[in-house]
Amino acid sequence: WGGSEETERGDVKNDDGSFDFVNPTGEALLRYVKALLTFYVYLLGDPRLYITRASGGEMKVDKEMFVFKRRAMGDGDGVMKCMENFCHSEIFEQFVKGRINILEGPKASTASTKSDLVTVSENLFYNRLQFFVPEIRKAVNMLEGDRRANEKQAASEGLIEKVMALTSNSTFRGDYEKAVDYVAQACRDDHALQVVIQALWGRIKDSKGLRWKHSSLSLVIMARLLTDGPLTAISEISDGIDKIRELLTYSSGVGGQGSKQVRKEAALVFELLVDHHKLFTIRGGKAYSRARRVPFGIRNDNIALLAGQAFGNQGGFKGIHSAVKPQAFKTRGPLDAFPVEFTSADESEATSKGVATNAGISEKPSIDLLDFSEFGAVATG
Repeated sequence: WGGSEETERGDVKNDDGSFDFVNPTGEALLRYVKALLTFYVYLLGDPRLYITRASGGEMKVDKEMFVFKRRAMGDGDGVMKCMENFCHSEIFEQFVKGRINILEGPKASTASTKSDLVTVSENLFYNRLQFFVPEIRKAVNMLEGDRRANEKQAASEGLIEKVMALTSNSTFRGDYEKAVDYVAQACRDDHALQVVIQALWGRIKDSKGLRWKHSSLSLVIMARLLTDGPLTAISEISDGIDKIRELLTYSSGVGGQGSKQVRKEAALVFELLVDHHKLFTIRGGKAYSRARRVPFGIRNDNIALLAGQAFGNQGGFKGIHSAVKPQAFKTRGPLDAFPVEFTSADESEATSKGVATNAGISEKPSIDLLDFSEFGAVATG
């Protein structure tokens, strides 16, 4: 680690004074993008600063007017020197030409064909707002909010299509287990959860006759949401427990094994809803399995960095565990000693010891049950 120091934005300052720059990601990157967009809208967003109309009515650029108005707005000598050089560059010429084409073009042009700078500028211009930084920031935040809403709507539509495909009478094309797991994890967003639950109830309602698979497969997804989805999924599905109870006596009216399969899946979901001890034991096993599949340090590089600074090079999670609580590490053994999933031999041994297993619960997704009395509390969210 060599005494390196991490800056506020994530860059690493070395002992010799040099920096290892880290490209921002996620929310940090979004803040930089919004700051740059605000700056450029303030600088070039108002076309009245540099575009005028000639005697013939055509639009043209007026560089001297641009420099004069920027100085009148209070820009300092350093900024003005930069502006004087910039307005004589080819980049400025191309930018102004593009703005004139947009202003003279059809007003019905869609937002997807415009840059963010133009979109924000038009929002301010047509709403007769000043091109001041506070107003620009509001417009930039509004643009980002609209974009996130559109992305969420598109994601919701994609989830509905996937749920429909997973609960269709036709054979699902692709990896069924991975698709169900994707839906369960996507539902950690509250809006996505409501969309999926609504689609599942709709499928269950439309499950008469030969469409019995709509109910059976919808119940499979509900069981996965209960055992491996967000905690809010429990309350959302519990609101329809009366519908699940009705499915315990389901009959498709056409005979065959369909009705029996629906009653079986309904019994599993109903049992999970009324037996919270079993439900949260299963959720604990799922949470442990997820945490076990992601090595320490990969989930968050900052955690690994802080851990290394605090404990030195202890050889990963085992070394840090040993440094923090050596007695627990010696008596319980390393984390790798605990199996993630039961094999048939493990299940037989667990049964002989009185440990709950997934035998007889469902033939669909395998559910791992572990005896958590051996290694303490595990987050169940």
